[in-house]
Amino acid sequence: MKRVILILITITMIVLSGCNETKSTYKTKFEKTIAAMKAEDIPEFIQNHADTKKILWAFDDEIRTTETGKSGKYIIIPVVEGKKAFVFFGKDGEYLATEVYDRFKTKAEFDDQMKLLKYPDEILDFDSNILPSYSPYGMVGNDTVYHYTKEGIYVVEYRFKMPDGVVKDRISFIYNRDINKYDYWLVPIINPEDRAD
Repeated sequence: MKRVILILITITMIVLSGCNETKSTYKTKFEKTIAAMKAEDIPEFIQNHADTKKILWAFDDEIRTTETGKSGKYIIIPVVEGKKAFVFFGKDGEYLATEVYDRFKTKAEFDDQMKLLKYPDEILDFDSNILPSYSPYGMVGNDTVYHYTKEGIYVVEYRFKMPDGVVKDRISFIYNRDINKYDYWLVPIINPEDRAD
């Protein structure tokens, strides 16, 4: 009987070590694939060509959960030039979006630049760390764009005004502590510690 139990334990260990190697191998291969890509190509690649369930499985020890915004989880994958890919999932593991972010700016940096910048392309050149599904591209009228910062979310509202076209109309700020007061988030909000340097 002891011998049977020992054999079962040995088989289990072999199977589990094989699974870990497979997970590790997949993760390494995926990270190398992403590292070789241009940052702007990564979201489309993950959405249309990668197995997002396998990504979630391979990075299971790096999953961050959040109750801020839409409840869910995300993983962070280092990519090119110090940038990071954030892969967002719902609370049940359904894939939501992927965004590549650079260094998160401070509210003070935004305040200074908002005095100078007027057009959507100027503001996106300054900071492209916007929440997924909120993009000013293709705007024909009013739109709102949400930028991640270290202290919260900078809100930039645009409006179509003659003769300038689409321009910044109003700005506001949502501090980290107040994010859950709003219910229109489409993805989990990145935890503040993951927006720090």
